[in-house]
Amino acid sequence: MRGFAADLLLGGGVLLAVTGAVSTQVPLRETHQQVAFADDAYLLPPPEQLERLSLGHRAALADVLWADLLVSQGLRMGEKRRYNLVVETIDAINQLEPTWRDPYRLAQALVTLQLKAAPREEVLAVRRILERGVRERPTDAELYLILGAFVTYLAPASYLEDEPELAAQWRKEGAEYLARAAELAPKDSNIVWQAIAGDRVLIENDQIERAVEVYQSILATTEDPELRARVEQKLSQLDASKELGARKIAIAQRRARGKEMARRIVASYPAATINKARLMPFPRESSLCAGGARAVAAGTLECATSWKNFAEIDAYGGVTPDSP
Repeated sequence: MRGFAADLLLGGGVLLAVTGAVSTQVPLRETHQQVAFADDAYLLPPPEQLERLSLGHRAALADVLWADLLVSQGLRMGEKRRYNLVVETIDAINQLEPTWRDPYRLAQALVTLQLKAAPREEVLAVRRILERGVRERPTDAELYLILGAFVTYLAPASYLEDEPELAAQWRKEGAEYLARAAELAPKDSNIVWQAIAGDRVLIENDQIERAVEVYQSILATTEDPELRARVEQKLSQLDASKELGARKIAIAQRRARGKEMARRIVASYPAATINKARLMPFPRESSLCAGGARAVAAGTLECATSWKNFAEIDAYGGVTPDSP
């Protein structure tokens, strides 16, 4: 009888405990779901100290950290929150294994491809990490391509919209990284095809000679006939553009010099205008034009014998001093 009473008492206690747990947890469930998760805390020591604590097993520790990073990133995605320890973890891995390419290759994706936008400091950190990658692996064309694409296109367009000067500087520097990627990948036409997209930025920043160097390097190494044809086309377009630019510069210089010479006449004859100045004798520089064909400036615009001769001397012709 005592055994039955004891069992009954024990069962009643268990039932009471379960009832109490349910009565307190169910009301708190909604509150618990509304509580936002805080950021993760980085609990490891600085990278330099972590290297010492590895006791020489740097590669093994780097593997553990890399696996933990990938798993934690996936778990945070499932929880619909941002994983904020990517940069710190990759910095630690890079200190342990400086030439391991996977952390460099995936750093940009791990930081930026999250449910929430990356803060500015992490964007700057991505560039720092990738630049360390190309320093540690100076012949890795793919890393140069990833770095160049991030600095030229992704970061300026997505994270530096409110800083146009900094964005322009990043695009200029990123184009050089893309150019280097094209030079380092003679056998990988896929990388070259992507990298030569930066030539437009080089040209926009007056780095035409650098663009030509890249094109010539590609022509000397590529075995892709389609790529070769594309690069030859770009070189032809660039040559035509350079010729047009030289023509515009020459015409602008001639127009400016012609107007200046016409102003000399106007200064001597206050009633004259620029148009009327063309009807007056051409203002030759006597000190430079004495001696005919043996003159110091013989055959130049300063020694033209008339306005008509002034136009004939100019290689591009057809621009008068009073042209707009």
